[in-house]
Amino acid sequence: MRAYDAETGKQIWNFDTTAEDSTGVWATNDATGKDMHRDIAAEKAALKKLGDPYKTLGGGVWQNPAVDLAAKRIYFVVGNPSPDLDGSVRPGDNLYTDSLVSLDLETGKYACHFQYLDHDLLDLEAVTDGLGRRAWAT
Repeated sequence: MRAYDAETGKQIWNFDTTAEDSTGVWATNDATGKDMHRDIAAEKAALKKLGDPYKTLGGGVWQNPAVDLAAKRIYFVVGNPSPDLDGSVRPGDNLYTDSLVSLDLETGKYACHFQYLDHDLLDLEAVTDGLGRRAWAT
């Protein structure tokens, strides 16, 4: 996510949608409390072998952000991690994928986030298609 000066075109700030330490808290349940059946031990072993995947993790912004001028905040949804269906090469929670993120509007500094699905294996970002929702419901 980037902000530019409307008059000069100069970049004001940049925020990477994947954190340099993308491991998170190693969540075992999604935001609804549903068990995600993650093999945390295998993921931690992969992390030792492969390192943190934050540079190749993905995490595109698919929808327009919301801006709160009074609070000087910008809110946006980050999509699924990549590769979307193979979590073996991206151990950890994969911050900030599948999240609602808020930044300071003027500086681009991280304010907070809510990750609704850690280590997504089903391509279920907020803009998921009907196929993804059906797969999750089964």
